[in-house]
Amino acid sequence: MTTKLKDQAIKAALHLDWEAAIDLNIEILAENENDIATLNRLGYAYLQNGDLEESKQAYQKVISIDKFNPIATKAIKKIACNPNKINSLKNSYQVNTSFIEEPGKTKTVLLVRPGNNYTINQLSVGEPVILQYKKRRIFVETQDGQNIGCLPDDLGFKLSRLIKLGYEYQSFIKSTDPQRLSIFIKEISRSKKGQNLPSFSASVSVLRSMPQLSIETIPIDVTPTGEEEEAD
Repeated sequence: MTTKLKDQAIKAALHLDWEAAIDLNIEILAENENDIATLNRLGYAYLQNGDLEESKQAYQKVISIDKFNPIATKAIKKIACNPNKINSLKNSYQVNTSFIEEPGKTKTVLLVRPGNNYTINQLSVGEPVILQYKKRRIFVETQDGQNIGCLPDDLGFKLSRLIKLGYEYQSFIKSTDPQRLSIFIKEISRSKKGQNLPSFSASVSVLRSMPQLSIETIPIDVTPTGEEEEAD
């Protein structure tokens, strides 16, 4: 039952239905009042709904359980430093969590080689993450540099070439389930050389129809880093 409620709470957040998210997270806490992930979701939902005092209380509850919890610590500092800026913070997260699908420009991706469970358990749906190319793979990191996993090798290989070409992407946490951790990737700009080359396509024929710009010819940095043996 709890798992179903968590899925519903996350879905409500994805649809920006903060009132529903609040009610669902409170219902989950009735079964386990010390569920850190749920308390963080509740604090976040309160914050997005403009209920600053309730948000602060939820995050303080997290701190009472996990003194150094990064999500709660950062949120409390933001509320305390300048509550007048919360509205602008709210608006930015609403954009991040809209997850609007655009064929060829967006994709939900299940991560591989996940990072440590502690870091993953602190993630929130809609949280911005960073794509970092290193060790011949694209790693996904939190904004403070904590690794949470990698893109699948085939997709990472393609995006690394497109990034080299001049494409830019934004990515956000879409599911925090440790067994199916996923992010939403959105192409925000592309090189003029790649105007006809989509970032995401299930059809190989699309690439073959563009001999003037084959993804196989896009340069990629393969300079040895000295860390290759650690990559696996």
